[in-house]
Amino acid sequence: MPYWAKTPMDRHQVVFFPPTLDDSIEADHPVRLFWEVLKG
Repeated sequence: MPYWAKTPMDRHQVVFFPPTLDDSIEADHPVRLFWEVLKG
């Protein structure tokens, strides 16, 4: 199988942290409103 077809990580691998900080914050969390105000 070609290299590009391999997944970067086993899909059953447990990760301790989400891939990004944005993924760890819920969509309706109040900090999102704070971010919108700050970014202008």
